[in-house]
Amino acid sequence: MKESISVSETGLAHESRLALNVDPKLVKYPFLRSARDFLLSYPLDEVVESVYRPILDQARYRLNLAIKNPNFDVQNVRMLGYQPYERWSKDTKNPDDVIEFYSYFVAVLASKNEPFLTLALARTEAARAKTFFVKEPIPQMVALLKEAAGLELRAQQGAERGGGGSSVITCPFEKYLEVTTEYELTRDARWQLVNTRLAGGLVYFTVNDVKDLFAALVQGLMIAGMRSLRSAPVPEFVQSLVEEFRPLIPRAPPRSRTQFDYIKRLLEHPITDGRHRVIWLILAPYFTTVKGMDEASATDAVLSYIGDAKYKQFIRYNVRRAMKGGLFPLSEQSIRQKHPDIMAVLPKGVLTK
Repeated sequence: MKESISVSETGLAHESRLALNVDPKLVKYPFLRSARDFLLSYPLDEVVESVYRPILDQARYRLNLAIKNPNFDVQNVRMLGYQPYERWSKDTKNPDDVIEFYSYFVAVLASKNEPFLTLALARTEAARAKTFFVKEPIPQMVALLKEAAGLELRAQQGAERGGGGSSVITCPFEKYLEVTTEYELTRDARWQLVNTRLAGGLVYFTVNDVKDLFAALVQGLMIAGMRSLRSAPVPEFVQSLVEEFRPLIPRAPPRSRTQFDYIKRLLEHPITDGRHRVIWLILAPYFTTVKGMDEASATDAVLSYIGDAKYKQFIRYNVRRAMKGGLFPLSEQSIRQKHPDIMAVLPKGVLTK
């Protein structure tokens, strides 16, 4: 992409340097669904070719911020200290909106296969987005939540001004439950339906509730999005960041691989009983955490052993679960001491005497 490009038909096509104008809304909220259409028109690899170093530098900045704050509270936005590229680099020659927008996707691609970095980046990016969201007028908040997560909110009369006091926003409880379940917000007691104000089939929120809900949803949808990308290859221009950050990611203490030797023997003997628990507690963690396979390869490996396509969805779910948490399979000792049910379904000779 060596010639000028612009979202506007009246863009400066004669300029030699990149002149791509990114909608300020997408700069602030690059995870929105409308960002996908923008990326189709102006693909990441083509834009990175024109602004390679600044985009990678800002992606590195975002990843460093994440790895230094792995347990960041997404609601505590004042502590984040995020800075756009132009501010910290003092570089005014390159387009800051382009760098901010595209560096987000480079950071996502660089972290998608590392569960630790996936969770950390989701937290810091959700907090960054909230710093903008809290300044939006309420109608825009409602629109952003609908586009980002499909949440259908309605501002009660009197909620259009200010953002505090008695302003109330509602959501049909079925839709609220659907969205919060999809993005796993119900793991947090605050967002469980039983702890909300519910009346007449509607969930009631204050404006501050909506601000917090937005941050929690952004974190959830980012995690879901990065999981979905794990089977896709990492672009070559992102690989340098992957290699750079891999040594910085905390790893679980090394475990003796001999405790998983029984799984090699198990793979030589198909089973017909207890398949769900064997998939969940042994095979999915084995092929991901121990063998280091990506989502697609691990799913295929488990499915090949099970030999029944009806288990495919269950296998994929547990492969993702194992990748997200860095879970290890049950050790032979653990099976003997705590899981007699699994011990009973394993073929004779799989466990050592």
